[in-house]
Amino acid sequence: MLTADTLVIDTTTLRALQADKAYDYTRDFLHEDFNVIEWIANMVGKAFSAFFNSEFFGPDMVPLWITVALVLFVGALFFISRRHRNLFNTQGKSPLAYTVTQDTIYGIDFDKAIAQAFGDGNYREAIRLIYLQVLKQLDDSGRIQWQQSTTPSEYARQLPAPAFRQLTNMFLRIRYGDYPASQTLAEEATQLASQVVGQTERGGEA
Repeated sequence: MLTADTLVIDTTTLRALQADKAYDYTRDFLHEDFNVIEWIANMVGKAFSAFFNSEFFGPDMVPLWITVALVLFVGALFFISRRHRNLFNTQGKSPLAYTVTQDTIYGIDFDKAIAQAFGDGNYREAIRLIYLQVLKQLDDSGRIQWQQSTTPSEYARQLPAPAFRQLTNMFLRIRYGDYPASQTLAEEATQLASQVVGQTERGGEA
């Protein structure tokens, strides 16, 4: 009787077993076209489908979820209105104590108008006229190009001088920011204007 040598590999039998699909135990786990992203998306889709098709989202529960959504929406509006009281309050906003009109540098006797504003104690108007007079002088000297649509900030970029920037910021606060104007502030505007114009006449920076 011959004893089989277990150390010798029967290559013919081994190839036959490898070709037999009955022994291909990895076929249920790996595929040639297996895509991990598609598999994850498929699993997530099944989870969402199972969740939203459960009894918590059945036809009988629709009124309940609509009510919950409305309560959350109203609660969010209430929270926002409490944190930002003036956001939806258009009637409670105090209007400006003056009317903002279109400014121009033409057809105005600035010296006379500024003196009149100081005499009337209308320092807001005095500062406005002082700034416009400076714009007129800068435009006449070619330091800026005045246009009806150009903003004060754009003029400050055309002439990046400290005194002119300070005067421009003062004008913006007084003209559009409802900042209180005083005689001291108007006199400061006059001094800044003199610096800007004086430097302009000498050809230097203010």
